Amino acid sequence: FLRSRKRTVLLVHGYNVSPEEAVQAMGKFKDTLAYYAPSLFADTFICTWAGNWSTPLVRPGAYMSALRNARESSETLLDLLRDRYGDGGGGEDLVIVAHSLGCRLVLETLARIPPGRRPAGITKLIVILMAAAVPVDYFSPGGDLLPALRTAEVTVVLFSEADRVLSRYFSLGQTFARDGLFPEAVGLRGNPRGTPWTRAEPMREFDHSDYWVEMETAELICRILGFSLRASQSGVPLATRKLLRSRQPYMAPFLPG
Repeated sequence: FLRSRKRTVLLVHGYNVSPEEAVQAMGKFKDTLAYYAPSLFADTFICTWAGNWSTPLVRPGAYMSALRNARESSETLLDLLRDRYGDGGGGEDLVIVAHSLGCRLVLETLARIPPGRRPAGITKLIVILMAAAVPVDYFSPGGDLLPALRTAEVTVVLFSEADRVLSRYFSLGQTFARDGLFPEAVGLRGNPRGTPWTRAEPMREFDHSDYWVEMETAELICRILGFSLRASQSGVPLATRKLLRSRQPYMAPFLPG
């Protein structure tokens, strides 16, 4: 994708994260983006919303509340986008990077935009969904969130089958919240295939909380945005590090006779 002279990157956190934790995690991720692409630092902003809760994911009240907050917060986020980009101005690219239930917030926001009515100041919209806690059924033909994908020129899904939150708890939480019957999450396998994702990228061995902290994520996003990176900047992928750790020989403690 071609680089733009004007670009804003918006980071959106997920579920069960306090505002303080979200700012800290996304602040470090912003620094990592700037390591690969220094020009992004001044153009990257953090969005917090009421997705935090102090109880485990499987507690029905906790997840239902966060899911409701994601839907309701989408109206506020859309108002903010319209305030910033509604008058057209000079125009700029908007890149939204969202994680977990934050992906639901972003997609609900975009689904609220009528066809052809995107704020005129957004010249290109790039959406990157990490570990998306969103049912795949919403992107089937006629699905409620399918229109959201048509609002963006580029939609990239980062997924991992090693994600324990999405593989063990997501379907149960969604069922308790009456938002599907044991559905699969988009962020688990990148399904449904055949949808208008521009790209579905497997993140090997990534667990749910690895996306913000692993340099591999920031490197991939910078490449998606068209930045040319040196080979020396690439870190060791998480899957490789886990494999190397698993092959380390066990050294029994020396016990003097």
